[in-house]
Amino acid sequence: MHQFQLHDTIVAIASGAAAAPRGIVRLSGGGAGQVFERAFATGRLTQTERAAARRLSMRLSVFGCEAPADLLCFAAPRSYTGEDVIEIHVPGSRPLLQEISRLLIVAGARPAGPGEFSARALRYGRMSLEQVGGVLALIQAGDADRARVAARLVRGEYSARLDAARDELLELLARVEAGIDFVDEEGVSFVTPAELMAGLRSPLALLGELATGPRQARERATPHVGVFGLPNAGKSTLVNALLGRARVIESPIAGATRDVIASPHAISGLPLMLQDTPGLGTASDALDVAAYESSRMAASEADVVVWVHAADVAWTPEERGQCEEVVAGRRSVLCISKCDTTGSDGSALAPHSLFASVVTTSAARGIGLVELEAAIGAALGRLDDESGGSSLLHGMADRARAGLRRIERLLARDEAGSASANDAQVSPPWELIAIELREAISAIESRGHYAVNDDMLGRIFARFCVGK
Repeated sequence: MHQFQLHDTIVAIASGAAAAPRGIVRLSGGGAGQVFERAFATGRLTQTERAAARRLSMRLSVFGCEAPADLLCFAAPRSYTGEDVIEIHVPGSRPLLQEISRLLIVAGARPAGPGEFSARALRYGRMSLEQVGGVLALIQAGDADRARVAARLVRGEYSARLDAARDELLELLARVEAGIDFVDEEGVSFVTPAELMAGLRSPLALLGELATGPRQARERATPHVGVFGLPNAGKSTLVNALLGRARVIESPIAGATRDVIASPHAISGLPLMLQDTPGLGTASDALDVAAYESSRMAASEADVVVWVHAADVAWTPEERGQCEEVVAGRRSVLCISKCDTTGSDGSALAPHSLFASVVTTSAARGIGLVELEAAIGAALGRLDDESGGSSLLHGMADRARAGLRRIERLLARDEAGSASANDAQVSPPWELIAIELREAISAIESRGHYAVNDDMLGRIFARFCVGK
């Protein structure tokens, strides 16, 4: 669970890891302007420049030279987060972006956590939970279909249609309850079964689209399983053992893996991408920094994390810190590797509370590989329950649609009962129908509001990229 501090100023690189013509560093918080001015002596902002959305061009002193920069300033509350926001647009060199971030942190900003910008937007009412789910879905979209669905969520396109469906159901409920209240009056019929069936068609069509279309797009995505750990923990040997072939380089020399290597694999018939990542540790040179960044990016995109710890190595506070950062609320498995090299299982001081399960393995001897795949499969099987705000929207649609379907069945049984009674008048169970309508309306009204606890919100934002 992320316990976001909402009153400080945060900073993160908001553009991709690859080199590009333009890169973005984003600041958000009440002190954004002051932090920027402390970091860059040439970047003085007037009160007018801070108070209105505008674009400023200037040059920033970085690495002893001046870099061209465009500043996009957004004053609270008319910004993405609802706070003062400054976006610094510079040439998309990763070292340049990292140095700008470092200078801003030295000047008083705090590194943002995964999804913290969107979390602030949610807390300050700039986004609904539906839109937050759309941002997450857009980040994770792997094809045009998923991107289109995600874009509709971000725009709030479904909200207006859901509000219209809610109004239609409220009108039906009012007529049903009026009929219940005045049931004893002769000749009074506020809504007939045929009118009720007709009135359910449009809400059912929309809820069906929400419940099945976005979900089918999500189910087409291939989950990513990231293998992380300190250098020389046995990650590459473990990945090769799981794949059944020498896909990645194995070496006793720490740091042999310098980039994320993704390989298609399957567990219990479920296709997935198995990612071998560079070891996380102290960076001694620019190459180590680049390797660390590639691991960090893979961690932000992983659906399931496997943390590998060698049984013959003691846990350190540094490893615990790295592990907590990577796991960050995701479904995770602790793999104790090299169990054949020591009499201990290496898990005595492990942070067990971070993991869904712990498996002891020896890739060299094939020990524990079946159990590890079973643990990964179990973690993948639970992803659908915790996949973020868009899943909450799907759940809302499922609940509302199920209630309306039950009304249809009640009316169908009533119609069948009337036919079997030789067309005698058989009244539908209006009280049950009213209950189902109220439940469906309540489910629709729950979307986009805080009908979830902080633990669920933490799991949602843990799946975001840093900088979003």
